[in-house]
Amino acid sequence: MGCNQQLKIQSRNHELEALHEIGAWNEIGTRHKIGARMSRTPTAQIRCVVARAGTSRFVVVLGPECDRLGLSTKELSTSLQAAGLLGTHYQAAKILELGELHGRDTLPYVFHQVMSDGQVVSGLECGHGAAAARAAALAWGTVNEASGDMINIGTGQRTTIAPADGDTQRLEFDASWPPVGFYSGPAPLWFQKENVRFPFWIMERGNAFCLARVDPSTVEEDTLKSLDHMVRQYYLDHGGDYHRARLPKLILFQSDVRTGNRTTAMAGCWSNGERHHSLPCSGSMVLTSFLASLQLLEEPPEERAGAYHFDLQHPSGWQPVRVDWETEDGERCITACAVETAVRVLFSGQLEVASPEEPRRAASAVVR
Repeated sequence: MGCNQQLKIQSRNHELEALHEIGAWNEIGTRHKIGARMSRTPTAQIRCVVARAGTSRFVVVLGPECDRLGLSTKELSTSLQAAGLLGTHYQAAKILELGELHGRDTLPYVFHQVMSDGQVVSGLECGHGAAAARAAALAWGTVNEASGDMINIGTGQRTTIAPADGDTQRLEFDASWPPVGFYSGPAPLWFQKENVRFPFWIMERGNAFCLARVDPSTVEEDTLKSLDHMVRQYYLDHGGDYHRARLPKLILFQSDVRTGNRTTAMAGCWSNGERHHSLPCSGSMVLTSFLASLQLLEEPPEERAGAYHFDLQHPSGWQPVRVDWETEDGERCITACAVETAVRVLFSGQLEVASPEEPRRAASAVVR
């Protein structure tokens, strides 16, 4: 994706408006508004897939089907909740709207996060979502191969999916666009409370992130809550998006051993008031890109291209990450990050959605 491609995100009534040159569902360079769908039809069924990727569960639907029914994002969420397909925990309250290829190689999708208060926040990044969307497309026959390119049109993030072992998929994120943007600058901010002090950085890549250099196994909950509040306030004060500020991801890390181009580090994630049981792919990408950039500055290699390898220890095990870099116009740049995650389609079925004339009728899921 070139730098001339533009992406404008606006939130209006919990719906996403994406204005960009690559287009929306079919990438033909048109303007597409998700949620403000004008046409209405009687009660109908739409296809849906429930898939698990990493520790997240997604409900995947076809965006064009929702468009034809005039189904807004909020109405879709209500139907999914009535059918019992969305969980109460935020990691089980994720929706993906899948687009169509139309002869193109890249499959577009949109990610929606349903909040505990029922609001739907769009325009966020979820690395596992790319894998779940690809698995659903394969189950529907939208694509014929498990391998392929995906794009989150809410953030511009491109991801290449390829099968690994068993149910595991390899995700390679394009780290060159959109760039990781510092909100706090390359110099760290410092958290200081009583006898606790550590550096942290605030940045954005689809989500609001805080990278805190502190042992994730010893930091206390009160400290994390205070840090979360500081990050939200700083992010908003410096022009950050309100909805992204509602779900900042605190990535806690401590580097243990660096041997050549391989680094072992402890890492953990705290978000939405609780610790993750694993690491989100988006957080791993931002963290390892950051650490690789520091290593490029501190120990400039003689080669014009190469890779760094990271072994991240988190509460559920280990996550290997490879970060590629190359020299462009005399500057060393991070180009890609690759991780692996387990992906599985739990079921594929039909979702019955209520028409506007029957608002009290409950939606139901029919599994096949």
